[in-house]
Amino acid sequence: MPIDDDITTGAAFTAIGAAAMRALESHRPDAVCTDPYAEILVRATGVAQWIEVLDGRYGGSTAEFARLREVMGGFMITRTRYCDDVIGRALAEGVRQLAILGAGLDARAWRLELPTGTTVFEIDQPKVLRFKATALADHPLVATRREVPVDLRENWPKALSDNGFEPTRPTVWIAEGLLPYLPADAVLALFENIAAHSAPGSRFAANFNAAPLTGEQLAKLREDAARRYREMGARGDVENMWHFDEIQADAVSWFTAHGWSVTTTDTARLLTELGRPVPAEARATMRAQGLLTAAVPTPPPINTPSAG
Repeated sequence: MPIDDDITTGAAFTAIGAAAMRALESHRPDAVCTDPYAEILVRATGVAQWIEVLDGRYGGSTAEFARLREVMGGFMITRTRYCDDVIGRALAEGVRQLAILGAGLDARAWRLELPTGTTVFEIDQPKVLRFKATALADHPLVATRREVPVDLRENWPKALSDNGFEPTRPTVWIAEGLLPYLPADAVLALFENIAAHSAPGSRFAANFNAAPLTGEQLAKLREDAARRYREMGARGDVENMWHFDEIQADAVSWFTAHGWSVTTTDTARLLTELGRPVPAEARATMRAQGLLTAAVPTPPPINTPSAG
C-alpha cells in the first residue's frame, strides 16, 4: 500500500529512480554499492513503472531493462559509491556530522556503518522526509537522524541550526544528484552557506557537469530526461525540473578560490577503476559527469616552545 505523502511530482520523483538503481545494484554479486533499504522505499511509493523495474522489466521489455540498469544505473551507483567513500574517509578522521543536501530517498542513516556519536542531518522537502521516515519506521537507525524539512532555495542554514547543527564541528556535506535541480543563484548561495558553516576538517562532495554542453545538447538532455520521467509516472512540471541551461557557479573554481583543497574525477573513470565496464552509449555522458571533493584545510598544530 503506497504511503500518503506524494513524492511523484517535481524533483522529488527523481529520487525514486535513483533508489531503484541502488536497489538493483544491491542484488549484484559485484555490487559497487549496497542499499538494502532502497527496494523498500521504491515499493512503498506504489509507482508501478519503477516497481516493474525492480522486478526485472522496463516498458515490458527485459532488453530495455538491461539497458536502463547499465546506462542510467551505472552513473547513479558510481556517484553513490563516491560519496560513500568520502564519508568513510571523513569518519575515519573523526568527523561526526553528516549533512545530506536534497536527501531524497538516501538511507545512509540506516545503511552505513556510522560510529557512535554521529549525527546525520537530512535536508529536503517535508513530504520527502515524512515519506522516508514512515516507510522505514520498522528499521533501526545506525546514527542520530535529524530531519531538516526545508527547501534548499529557502533559508536552510537557519533550519539546520534549529535542529542542532554545530558549525564549529567539522562536517561532511553531500550533494549527490542535487546541483542540476537548483537555479544558478541557489547554487551560488549553497556554496556560500556551506563555506560559512564549515569548520576546519569539513568536506563537500558532489557530482557536477564537468564539460560544457551546447544549446542543442542541453535541449536534447532536457527533452530526453522529461520524456523518460513522464514514461515512469512523474507528474507536474517535469520539463522545468532541471537547470541545465543556466550558467551555474563552477564548483571546482569556486571552492579553490575560497581556499578549499579540491580533487576531482569523473563517473566513467571511477566505474572503470571499480572493475565495471562503462557502457559504450553512456561513455561520453559519464565522462562529462564530474565528481568533486572539496576540503577545508586543517591548520597545523601550534608548537609551543618548551620551558628552559
